[in-house]
Amino acid sequence: MTFGQKIKKLRTESNWTQEQFAELMGVSAQAVSRWETDSSMPDISLIAPIAYTFNVSCDYLLGVDLKSKEKDIYSIRKRAFESVVGDNPQKWLNASNMIRNGLKKYPDSWVLKDSLVVFLAILSLPKNNEGYAEAGKELNALCEEILAKCPNKKSHYNAIYWMCHSANITNNRERAVELAKTMPHHYACQEELLKSIEKACDLSP
Repeated sequence: MTFGQKIKKLRTESNWTQEQFAELMGVSAQAVSRWETDSSMPDISLIAPIAYTFNVSCDYLLGVDLKSKEKDIYSIRKRAFESVVGDNPQKWLNASNMIRNGLKKYPDSWVLKDSLVVFLAILSLPKNNEGYAEAGKELNALCEEILAKCPNKKSHYNAIYWMCHSANITNNRERAVELAKTMPHHYACQEELLKSIEKACDLSP
């Protein structure tokens, strides 16, 4: 059911004419008619008042099924991780592409971005991927995005962990050291992270 079909159904169930509903919303009857025929959408500022008027959620009006979305996201994540049993570099590359495809569908998913960090960290190892340098750059950019925008602290710690272990490839030794010193000990030992940075940089190709 489209947005317009939902509006028309809710309006008629409430026994309102287009004119009456339009008056409630402070718009013209012509605007309501365009909404109901899916010729146009209301201003974003009207979505919440419309939902409140009909006693439904904004997600319902906009066709967002959060439970199905979350289920699909975790299904993509599960398939990707299950596909990398073993140490075949091509499988890791294929799995990372599965996550990327998932992000095309759900670009705001921190779960998928968090998962991609792991795959990129593996692919940034020279022995696992000819394009390891590019993977390292992508890893670094993604980790910085997570640190700057993701509200989930666990994702922050995961990003810091992999940035430290990939400091040689991402060429961010100073940044990795800075972040390692912010890591809570209950998640990862700061001293061990600092050692991993030194080890990674000593082994830099």
